Formats: sequence, C-alpha cells, structure tokens
Amino acid sequence: MNPTDELTKLKNEVARLKDQMNKLRRFLTIEESETVPGIMNLHITCSSVHLRDPEGELQGFISAGDKGAQIALWGDDQKLRLHLSTGKEGRITFYQPGLKMGVDIGVSDDNHPYVAVLDAGKPRAVMKSREGGGAVSVVHDDGKVRATMISEPLCGEIFAVDGDMRTAVKISSNGMKGGGFLTVNHPNGKAAVILTSTDLCGAVIVQDHRSKIVASLPDPKSFGDKC
Repeated sequence: MNPTDELTKLKNEVARLKDQMNKLRRFLTIEESETVPGIMNLHITCSSVHLRDPEGELQGFISAGDKGAQIALWGDDQKLRLHLSTGKEGRITFYQPGLKMGVDIGVSDDNHPYVAVLDAGKPRAVMKSREGGGAVSVVHDDGKVRATMISEPLCGEIFAVDGDMRTAVKISSNGMKGGGFLTVNHPNGKAAVILTSTDLCGAVIVQDHRSKIVASLPDPKSFGDKC
C-alpha cells in the first residue's frame, strides 16, 4: 500500500476514534476520588440503561424522565417481575408469573403509605397508615373486606364483616372503665351479645334485635352497683 494512502487511512481512523470519544464524553466521566487517593470513579449520565443477558434478551432497564425515574426487571421467562417508580407518590410493584400483580407498595392519593398483597391479581390483604394509627384488612375474591384491624389513639379494634359488609363481630380494648369488650351483632347490625369487663368483674349482656336486654350476667338486681 502506498505510504500516503496508509497515512490517510490512519488519519481517518484517528479522526473516527476521536469522534467516538467526544460522543462518549457526553455520557462518561472519570474522576479521582477526593477521599481515597488512587481510586477512580466512573460517572454515567444518560436517560436509560438497558440490561440484557448473554444472548441479548432484554431483562430490565433503568430510565429517567419528566415524571421521575423507574426500574423494571424481568424474570427468566421475559416477563416483568419488579417495577419501581419515583413519580408523584413513588411505587414498587412485584408481579407473579403471567403478569399478575403480587405485591403493591406505594402512597395513596390521600398521602398515606400502603402495602397490598394479591394472589393472581386478586386482592388478599392491605396494610395502610392512617391519621393517628394504622389499619390491616383481609379481603375476599370479590374485593370486599372480611376483617379489619385498626389502631385508634386510645385503643385497638378488630372487625369481622359478613358478605353484605355488615360488622358481625367487634373486638375492642376500649371497654367499660378501660377494659376490653367483644360484641356479636344481629343481622341488622345491632348488638346481640356483649362481653365486657369492669374494674371489679366481667359482664355478659344478651339483647334482642331491638337492643332490649333479655339476659345478663351478673344480674344487676342481685349484684347491686358493685360491678
């Protein structure tokens, strides 16, 4: 090859490499650590990074945009398994095989964090913060709550709910004179049986569907005002 042609070829190759390096400098910078001498830090600046397996199949990505950053990761079946976003509220979602949502962690519209557990996309349980406390609910296939546990400023309460969303059983730590109580309700929602305690004794009250007492233990007439 003519020496002149060889020199021209080398100049073109150097120019091409220089152009590539100038483009890479837009995304990559190398700086020496200010705290540990001899340690070099690589900084990568870009809007998205794609993750691929050795065969070139996409397994995830990290991206940034005007609505925040997000991370998505796939399983070995090339289906989404984890999605993390930092948008308006921030959200983490885990998926079961078949793109069925399994766990959803985020912040609700009323600015309260929550964790929801699902099975094949159907809700099963929800844990959520609320003003002054928290709440845990378990859910049926129809999406309706079956039981709820909540915390109040002065007590804790557990509710068991029937298919018509009526409270069937209520357990509370806020009973008479600071004790606890348990209430079993009639279908109309009124208390049928009340089990409670005082500072002296326990008490059981049985009522009809109109809230009229039909029996009690102890009997107020024989026990007086001691309990």
